[in-house]
Amino acid sequence: PVKKYYQQYVIQMKELKKKSIAQLLIDAKTQIETLWDTLKYRTQQKLQFKQASEQLQCTISNQDEYTQQEALYKLFNDEILQLNVYKERAKKILSYAEKRDLYIQQLNEHQLSDNDPSRLFRRDSCRILAHENRMKRAAEKILPSCEKKLLHELKVYKEQYKEEFLWYNRPFYKIIENEANMRLEATLQRKEKERLERKLKRESTIGVNVKDQQS
Repeated sequence: PVKKYYQQYVIQMKELKKKSIAQLLIDAKTQIETLWDTLKYRTQQKLQFKQASEQLQCTISNQDEYTQQEALYKLFNDEILQLNVYKERAKKILSYAEKRDLYIQQLNEHQLSDNDPSRLFRRDSCRILAHENRMKRAAEKILPSCEKKLLHELKVYKEQYKEEFLWYNRPFYKIIENEANMRLEATLQRKEKERLERKLKRESTIGVNVKDQQS
């Protein structure tokens, strides 16, 4: 009786899998695309997987539909396992990259806000401006620290796995270095501009005072 029950259970599970295999394939494909997006996966590796999928479909094209779907499902599952291993390797990198994106987004939002003069005429504008400046200074201070930790993790990754961590097909280390240098240059230019404006303002004030004294 137990053996018969087990055999019936196995048959039922197989039937259930046959009915759900199409949905399982859709779910697996969605999971792969989500992981690709999370990992900023390289185009070449995406292409290799798609070619392997197409080649498999050609090889098993004479099989029944369920056999074809089951073979594809196995291929998809293997890719998911591989991507999850890669994701685990890059866990710290991805965490710091997410924080970095958040700080950069905050700075960009502050920049847009600075360019909106209408905010100066809103109710509680002084309180709002003070809050904006505090948030901006915090992001400007935290971002370099976050990038320093991220660069360290990228170095560790390269040493451990003997390859660069790529971000949309480009070495992530170089991307961060270049963007950090551009931000530093922009900051220096802004500070120099502000210094010159303060100098001109002081000279203008002194000139007015001299004229008043002469008159």
